[in-house]
Amino acid sequence: MALPSTGITTSMVASAIGASTNDVGTLCSHPNVNMWSKRKPFRDNVIQHDEPYWWRRSGISDNIRGGLYIPNGVDQTWSYSKPTGGINNPYRLGDFRGYEHSAYPTINLQFPNMFGWEQDYEASFVFTGYEKGEVSEEEDTGTVGLQDVFDLQNKYCCIGVRFQSSTQTVIRYSSRIAYSPLAQLFGTNIIVPWDDLIQLVGQGGSIVMEIFLIEADDYVAGQLINPTTWSIRALPELQTRQVNNQYLATGYTVNTNFDTVQPTKMSGIVYSSGFEQISFSALGRTGGTVANYSFRARIIGNQLGENYYYAIDNFTLASGQTQIITIPSFNLQMLNPSGSCFVEYAVYQGEDVVTSITFDLNV
Repeated sequence: MALPSTGITTSMVASAIGASTNDVGTLCSHPNVNMWSKRKPFRDNVIQHDEPYWWRRSGISDNIRGGLYIPNGVDQTWSYSKPTGGINNPYRLGDFRGYEHSAYPTINLQFPNMFGWEQDYEASFVFTGYEKGEVSEEEDTGTVGLQDVFDLQNKYCCIGVRFQSSTQTVIRYSSRIAYSPLAQLFGTNIIVPWDDLIQLVGQGGSIVMEIFLIEADDYVAGQLINPTTWSIRALPELQTRQVNNQYLATGYTVNTNFDTVQPTKMSGIVYSSGFEQISFSALGRTGGTVANYSFRARIIGNQLGENYYYAIDNFTLASGQTQIITIPSFNLQMLNPSGSCFVEYAVYQGEDVVTSITFDLNV
């Protein structure tokens, strides 16, 4: 429960934060003060705070917001900007008006460190807003909200993602973080199309990935006006800078054209089309050794007949390479030419089926 907005005493504060002192300076700089309470002592150059929403900004630095030091740039952690005393940074007992010792923000940062081949990239950010919904200034207590740190109402605030390879840079911004005095959470997401990423992924090597907050005067004709970059790293454990050395998926894929080359049956004999193909592709993948693969065709069901087996020679597939194997023409003899006929094509690795398809030749 928050401390009252009037009548604050040192004993009240000492009890709230678990301190064994009534000294104002010691209380204001005490290690037990919860940095996530929106109302708390912080560095500012005034004797007393009387202005509306006094906890949101400091006359000492624009980086002090909500009593926190919010760094510019990317991979720097937010910290508590505690007062140190003195005429230019005094201790103020009144800063404990509305102090909430149990405050803690809801933060959800989704910042994947892998690219999926031919997949768009998505990152998202959610932060506490107005925990109590729309309230008066006097009732506005509790946890620091994103509205206390950034001017969501009057500025264009969004998140940005930067990807840097050895030769290319891609920076994309989300849509504006929508403001509402009723919002209990604020957030947005950013989707970077695969077409924007292929120029990075196709080069190989490592990719540096960063995520950050932007506060700008406006967004006009595709341009941010007077933007400032701010760290999004509210907690030390948030990962906001990553190096992606494994943007390629491992191995290779195996595909066939079997669904387009159906065999035919004539006079008790099943004939292949002669165009059956198996492709091994390392497009967007690391590649590797292709070994112990085979193709098998057989008549199945209540009709017996011959089987066909074709061993595929081992080979090495480089990253980005595709190798197509064409199966030689073959035929299968039915033991009962007038019986039903189902034919299975299958690709094996060792004795494991990789992919298969069954043809109904009775229609």
